[in-house]
Amino acid sequence: AVWIFADVQQCSWDHFRWLALFLEMTHNPVVKLAETVLVGLLAVHFFGGMRLMAFEWFGWPAYQKTAAAAVLSVAVFIAMLFLFRTL
Repeated sequence: AVWIFADVQQCSWDHFRWLALFLEMTHNPVVKLAETVLVGLLAVHFFGGMRLMAFEWFGWPAYQKTAAAAVLSVAVFIAMLFLFRTL
């Protein structure tokens, strides 16, 4: 445990400067847009999986297209909520 503490103490300021530059890059609008797209795709993946699990448990009803549209609209809502929060 002591060698870990000693290693952290020997960290130069260059490492922290690199981290600051990397974090500053995240304020770029292109990066924010990419994050929004990623969150949207993750929401589609999550809610689509939940929809499929519900169909496995309860059968395949006739309103499958409506359920898919609802899943997509919830995912888009989450992505837009994330985008507006980051701006």
